[in-house]
Amino acid sequence: MELVSYIYHIISILGIFSFNLLFCQYDPRFDPFDWITITETGAITSISEGYSYIYFGSENGGVLRYHIYADEMDNSLTMAQGLSSNVIKAVHFDFDTGILWIGTDNGLNYSHMREGGWTHIKNRDIGGSNLKFHQIGSTENNLWLRSNNQYIKLDHISGILISIMSFPDEENIIWSASVSNNSVVIPEPFDNYFMMDGWIYNNGYLIDSNGRDKRVTAFYSSRYGDIWLGVNDGVILKGDFHMETFHPIHFGLSDVNVSALLRFKDGFWICGMSTPPQGITFYDYKKHYFKSHDFDININMSPQKIYSVLNVNNELWFGGSMGILVYNEKKDFWRLLDETKIQLDGYINTMTWDSNFVWIGSNRGISRIDPVEKQFDSIGIEFSFKDESIYDIEYLGKEIWIATKYGLYIYNEITESLLDFRDVGNHSYLGGEENLITDCWQIELYNNIVYIATKQGLISYDRQTRIWRIIFRFSALRQQRVLAMTINEEYAFFGNNSGLFKFSFEHFFIDKYAYPFLGKVNALYLDNEELWIGTSQGLTRFLWKNE
Repeated sequence: MELVSYIYHIISILGIFSFNLLFCQYDPRFDPFDWITITETGAITSISEGYSYIYFGSENGGVLRYHIYADEMDNSLTMAQGLSSNVIKAVHFDFDTGILWIGTDNGLNYSHMREGGWTHIKNRDIGGSNLKFHQIGSTENNLWLRSNNQYIKLDHISGILISIMSFPDEENIIWSASVSNNSVVIPEPFDNYFMMDGWIYNNGYLIDSNGRDKRVTAFYSSRYGDIWLGVNDGVILKGDFHMETFHPIHFGLSDVNVSALLRFKDGFWICGMSTPPQGITFYDYKKHYFKSHDFDININMSPQKIYSVLNVNNELWFGGSMGILVYNEKKDFWRLLDETKIQLDGYINTMTWDSNFVWIGSNRGISRIDPVEKQFDSIGIEFSFKDESIYDIEYLGKEIWIATKYGLYIYNEITESLLDFRDVGNHSYLGGEENLITDCWQIELYNNIVYIATKQGLISYDRQTRIWRIIFRFSALRQQRVLAMTINEEYAFFGNNSGLFKFSFEHFFIDKYAYPFLGKVNALYLDNEELWIGTSQGLTRFLWKNE
């Protein structure tokens, strides 16, 4: 006991006097919808009706939900709620038990809550590792899976395997609607419904408002008389039996690999960098409204990956791999500023606007554009950054701060001088380490303090006292490049290839969120208690204050 007390005493002393950063992997118990993931949905694979929702299984985007009584789409069920996969093969709500069953590409999931608390049954436990779900149904006593050329009977409460057979030994199985490899023919009398918003249905053929051929993959008639159609591109068509009309519902992103976010009016512009590039999405998160701008239809330009986005006096600028796309929303007009206009090649990593000029940084250097004339305007410092990777550019009150692979630079617009950060302010609190700082990744201003994420760690500059400080070192982040950063009075949030990190200024703790549904974190936007995260898996909203 004396030895234990002595060890505890030593540990306590070390804890009091240690100034090292404390790192932990926090594993909180979140509510089911503290994390919401939105991604590209793919085809609608299955439809089922519950007490309050119509459930739509999707090819890539989890289970979409339409609230029957609110008459609108609601948050989806994805891996963020505990599903084993976002690839949904079949979905079924059992009215007798109140259990929602979801068949994925790697097993069967079920929940009594229908939102969280998911139980995962692996394929090998109910029919073999090669099990493929085609349809799920139920009776008063059992759950049924149709897979390949066999039927699997399970206990409808626990999901325990009962038997595998060639044909069901029960009648009156209630099956949920499932995907069809061929076009689903809308039965009478629903084929005479009028298609809204420019859609056309004629003798089994479906055409969207842009003239593209579509295929109905699932058909369902609800207990209230409404008709639901799932389409091969993720669109849902709701058939109102009172008005005899079909209304298209768009849900999901054009590009799953989200690279940049811009808060604009009542929503977000969401950009991606998938291969091949898919398009740009506007998302009104309050109305669950999505509008896709596809390269081959709306934008009508060669596809390119988008890495940055900027609001320039209500004109949207999208920095990509082939130049800058400029979108005038009021006129619904797109144009391209290519290398000849901006005098800069490479992919556009970052942009900022000083109310007179748009400053752009690529992996090949820096440039400045007149936003009215849409032409290059010489700065005089272009050669200093020739072929240099520009990670971030920020306009901070008559100063342009430039984060590069080789250091941090400050351009004064009044004096037209370019300075190394080592030539600005008081560095005494850096202890000589300012000479070791090379890779500078992200710049963020909060309460008149500039924060810079570097390879060595997070440093700050007080614009009033002109004092530089080291906040903490990035050894806890494995010195991976910080791809995104946002800050408030309590925390700094970082994103990199490993996931999301939250640093406490008060306690010097780092919480790491390396959940599979996050993947690589490319963009961050902080709005009070909501943190919006652009990732390689889609767009995620995190209610970080609820933990």
